[in-house]
Amino acid sequence: RNQEDRTPDSSIAVIATVTKASVVTLAALPFFMAGSFIPSFPLRVIFKPVASAGFLWAGWATRKSDPRILPFFGNCLLVGLVLGWIGDVCLIPSGGDTAMFQAGVAAFLAGHVAYVLGFFNYGGPLSVSWLSISALVVSSIAVSVLYWLYDYLPADMKIPVIAYIVVISLMVVAASGMYGGATQLQQQQQRTPQRLQLDDTASTTPQPTSAITPRQRRQFLMLFLGAIMFYLSDLTVARDRFVQPSKLNGLIGLPLYYVGQPLAPAKLPTWLRPPNSSYRSTS
Repeated sequence: RNQEDRTPDSSIAVIATVTKASVVTLAALPFFMAGSFIPSFPLRVIFKPVASAGFLWAGWATRKSDPRILPFFGNCLLVGLVLGWIGDVCLIPSGGDTAMFQAGVAAFLAGHVAYVLGFFNYGGPLSVSWLSISALVVSSIAVSVLYWLYDYLPADMKIPVIAYIVVISLMVVAASGMYGGATQLQQQQQRTPQRLQLDDTASTTPQPTSAITPRQRRQFLMLFLGAIMFYLSDLTVARDRFVQPSKLNGLIGLPLYYVGQPLAPAKLPTWLRPPNSSYRSTS
């Protein structure tokens, strides 16, 4: 069977697996959160890896089941998810375990680098206007966050935290460029009823041989929203670690993280790259 014939069956299989993985995460999450609030180290050490393994399972299933996903893009997201799982495990100990916290930060930092590489090389258009506007907004937020945190940071965490803020901000910007590119391309298609063909010599706008669908555009939106939720959840982690430890941080941050992180694999955008062609950024 060819790729097109396999796609519907693959989509059904992915939906079924993602549903199962979501059940695993949702079943384990209340026990992990209870372990965080009681607190109970045994509950955290048992159920946090299980809760995080759910979105890892979903990402693996999506990556392996859909032949349209570019290998580099899919592999980068999988690497990011694996590193996120490692980071989650490293952050299980609470209190003054600085070495484990630093290891967790390093794992998440490397995971965000993988996401950034994947987002900028996913095989579809990136919107210059969305990248520019989001870069302005996110960089302003990042500077404000750093200004807020800096005096609270221990000397050995200043550089790692600065690096982390830069990379996770770049991840959000890249995700916005993906969604913006998909949005602008769909608008182009609505203005041009006939099938668009790629012509590198005639246009600087990427025009794939297969049209983007509303479902694909929603996938990009979900990924963008997931990136924002990830960013916000990390603010609660920083506040809890460096500024004001509080159960409220986890109450807000954990749901944001466990919704935002799975949106990457569960809504993994699929894009069929035309053969022997390269995409450029759109305006």
